[in-house]
Amino acid sequence: MNTLKSTKIMVAIFMVAAIFAGCDTLDFEEPDKTLDAPNYVTFEDGSASVSEAVGEDGLSVQIKRSNADQSLTVVLSVESTFVDSEEDASDEFSITPSNLEVTFAEGEYLSSTLQIVPVNNDFSDGDKLVTVTIESVSSNDFVIGYPGPAQLNSSTDITIVDDDCPIDFAGWEGTYTVEEVFTAGGNAGLSLAAAFGETYILEIAQDDSDPTGFTYVINNADGANQYVPDGTTVVFNSCGGTLQFPQPLNIALFADMTIEEAIFNEATFSMTASGPLGNFGPYEFTFTKVVEE
Repeated sequence: MNTLKSTKIMVAIFMVAAIFAGCDTLDFEEPDKTLDAPNYVTFEDGSASVSEAVGEDGLSVQIKRSNADQSLTVVLSVESTFVDSEEDASDEFSITPSNLEVTFAEGEYLSSTLQIVPVNNDFSDGDKLVTVTIESVSSNDFVIGYPGPAQLNSSTDITIVDDDCPIDFAGWEGTYTVEEVFTAGGNAGLSLAAAFGETYILEIAQDDSDPTGFTYVINNADGANQYVPDGTTVVFNSCGGTLQFPQPLNIALFADMTIEEAIFNEATFSMTASGPLGNFGPYEFTFTKVVEE
């Protein structure tokens, strides 16, 4: 083999070796050669989640591009549904910019200008799914998404997580018995009903003026003695399993109670509150729904 042929063979071997060595370092396959444009625009993440209670800052959705040698406008579209029902959920969040156009300045690779701000309501209405899709870009030098295995996304799915808990509101309306007792101190074991010879029965109904359904109105039943003032409201914290009564709450036209803890049990339709009753000692009451058989 002459020297010239040997040199050519050695060069070819080195070229092949370099190609295979280069392939070993690639993170993804080559772009689709059928594409006319060499550059892409894509969402940084294909999915994200955010609580509806996130606040006014909301969630920042980032879009990136592979080349920043020119300014670029990206036009988006948005679809939203409730995860459980697939009904329209467009009123459950706001999006900025409202015209659904994001602009990259020259030299800018990553945009953080798209914001999703959930509506923090008081309804247990389930999670919502917001899908944002890149519809078009202002330059033919860019394609939307990337076709290789790097999984760069032309759309992103954002789940707005409901922070409210379900409760059977209708089931709480009805007639309630009252069990009450001093739990400690010199009056431990004493009830006001026994001490005064009174009967306490309550009627509890949903407050129609509260659209959330979390507020109930308590009235004393006809023929019963007053235990709490008529029109007393109680508010359910459905996720925490707690109740909010007025502070202080007058009890049996006798003394004001400072409620330190108030909880409910949905299984038994009961409400329990405890705290000091005036200067007479620790006190507790439980309202339990009368279940008709």
